[in-house]
Amino acid sequence: MVSLMDNDGSAKLGVEEFYLLWQKIKQWQRDFIEFDTDGSGYLSSFEVRTALGKAGIKLNNRVLQMVVMRFSDDQCQVDFDNYICCVVRLESMFRIFKAMDPDGSNTMDLNLAQFLLVTMTS
Repeated sequence: MVSLMDNDGSAKLGVEEFYLLWQKIKQWQRDFIEFDTDGSGYLSSFEVRTALGKAGIKLNNRVLQMVVMRFSDDQCQVDFDNYICCVVRLESMFRIFKAMDPDGSNTMDLNLAQFLLVTMTS
């Protein structure tokens, strides 16, 4: 979570960065509650798709299946803690990708050192 909101690269959150993170967490909580239509405390894969969509994260079916498998239990349901981990991870990954794709071509070239840094920080 720190790396997601650490805009100045200090590896710490200042008051303003923490406030922004807290606002995001509260919004993700509202989204989770809104899309947990049966009130079970879990999101199905369909509910995950709609909740992520509201958070501005659009995934194709293959990636969504992988995300659900990674963050769900053996019933393919995602609880709140894992949903937050999922959203934080995806937002970090999108931010890193955008930074490494400055021309907006939807591609990036990485050498081994860059790849290791990206995968370690996401």
